[in-house]
Amino acid sequence: MIEGAIISGDLTQKEFKAYIDKYAKSDRIKGIRQVLHVPSAVAGTCLLPEFIENVKYLESKDLVFEGCVRNAELGDLYETAKACPDTTIVLNHMGIVDPDIISVQTPSEEEQQYKERWILNIRKLASLSNVVCKISGLNPKGEWSAETLKPAVDIALDYFGEDRVMFASNYPVCNIATGLSPWIEALMKITEGRGSE
Repeated sequence: MIEGAIISGDLTQKEFKAYIDKYAKSDRIKGIRQVLHVPSAVAGTCLLPEFIENVKYLESKDLVFEGCVRNAELGDLYETAKACPDTTIVLNHMGIVDPDIISVQTPSEEEQQYKERWILNIRKLASLSNVVCKISGLNPKGEWSAETLKPAVDIALDYFGEDRVMFASNYPVCNIATGLSPWIEALMKITEGRGSE
């Protein structure tokens, strides 16, 4: 039933290569994700030399690395991706962006800085041919619609292009803010102007 899986792993460990070698033999294992957007994750983890070496190692196993970092550390992920040009990096959840801030019509100075920093990092990440973007993980805090999510999705689509993005449901986590069916319906509405293909 499962065609492919992204498994977890600790890329800061010297033993990581031996760990992933066991799983890389399966054609169902597609890559590794180490969740770095949680409070317990130390800032800058993906810049550690051991971490970068292990991300590079994934390419030799034809595996991807899913970059799941806090929004404030998108610049760190850019440096990691730049240091690992032969490894495909998947930017998870569009960089854990706050769609409410991206869509606000008259942003405060702090909101404007947040928006500009996110766009800058999306542009930098998109400039690297080994980085693709997962369209998912938008967690509005209050009332939302396709129109309030559209600005953030459009920015990701515009910078990465339609051939370097993928859809993700983020199910069941999406139920915290959007729900599965409403998220799919919103994304269909957001992208309808781009053509059925």
